[in-house]
Amino acid sequence: MTSNEIFYEQSAPGRLSVIFNDPKYYDESGFRMLESQFGRGFVPCKKSAADGIITIDYMLSQYASLYDLLPYMKPAMFRNVVISLLDKIKIFREIPLLKCENSYLSVDRIFIDTSRYEAYLVYLPLKAEGDEDCLPYFEKKLKDNLVKIYNVYQNVQDPANANLIAQLSGAAAYPPVTPPVTPPVAPPVTPPVTPTYGAGSFVLCSKGATPDIEINKDEFVIGKSQQRADGVVIGSNLVSRVHCKAVIRNGECSIVDLNSLNGTFINGNKLVPGAEYRIADGAVLSVADVQFVFRKR
Repeated sequence: MTSNEIFYEQSAPGRLSVIFNDPKYYDESGFRMLESQFGRGFVPCKKSAADGIITIDYMLSQYASLYDLLPYMKPAMFRNVVISLLDKIKIFREIPLLKCENSYLSVDRIFIDTSRYEAYLVYLPLKAEGDEDCLPYFEKKLKDNLVKIYNVYQNVQDPANANLIAQLSGAAAYPPVTPPVTPPVAPPVTPPVTPTYGAGSFVLCSKGATPDIEINKDEFVIGKSQQRADGVVIGSNLVSRVHCKAVIRNGECSIVDLNSLNGTFINGNKLVPGAEYRIADGAVLSVADVQFVFRKR
């Protein structure tokens, strides 16, 4: 299914709305379970329905995105965020009705309560398409993302966080190192460090179990073939081995369908195979039934 058939998003100050075009994909039991877990780290939301269209409104006024906060975080703040995100794994393990694959893990879709620096996830009450246990992959992806963030942002690095990240990456932790005493020197003023995503500064933020895909070359093939694709899509039998490609020219990105069996879509519109289609920041790219949000950094 394409995003146009299932749901689409609308953003406004302090709010993110998810609109279900077809209510058969909405999971009422998942929403009720989500309501009971707002205090444990899921963004509060409310449901409305009109003319057969179901809308979930996520209330974000008291939160800031992790992406916006990272350049200014202190190490202790980052440590609180990491610990609260790891707690979400326990919630999904304790409550099987909550499907981990229905939560975003991209830094612009993780939200932080800045009074306590606790992380909150956006959970989509989507009906499960199968019984596959995605929690091990979700846990690995979350830990990999935290390791990547720590390595990029120098302002969150300290010995305690280094030990925590070493444990997440499977490396041996090491004791904090006491630096030698030196005369105080005024630190140089450096601009905030921001993440980079490949040569083209483009990333496909996953909306499901497959990893985020960083587009890091001028012609970047996407598909399920480990040998032939630059960005590998997992968890779907509908994705072709070589499905589509991203083409970077003059700082802009276009998508080309490579005669895939089940189609490539931008915001629900099917692409004609072989033709280039410009994709804008925030657009939803559907590779068969696997969805990504395209981001230009």
